[in-house]
Amino acid sequence: MVKRERLLEYSVDADIDLQFFKAYEQAIIDGKIRTHLIENDPYRLSKNNGPLDTPDPLGDRRLKIPPWRVFYLIEEEQTATKVKILRIGHKPKETLYIRGKKVMST
Repeated sequence: MVKRERLLEYSVDADIDLQFFKAYEQAIIDGKIRTHLIENDPYRLSKNNGPLDTPDPLGDRRLKIPPWRVFYLIEEEQTATKVKILRIGHKPKETLYIRGKKVMST
């Protein structure tokens, strides 16, 4: 079985979201995204990775990198699997913040 190429793309919003964090936090987040979603199977389910239970405007799927959350979708193209990062937030406890603004409570 041939392994399909995996592509990573940040939306404009996600790129701005990432810039909100300190440089060392950006490195951690980007490294974990690459490890979990590019080097490994982005469809693989785990307690920290998988589809959202309910439709969400932030994205179809979520990757938990405590205390951060990455929202993304997976697109199948002819020759590759593309992982598109849509938003990146901070969730220290029960409330999600994006760029320092409260987005939702769970």
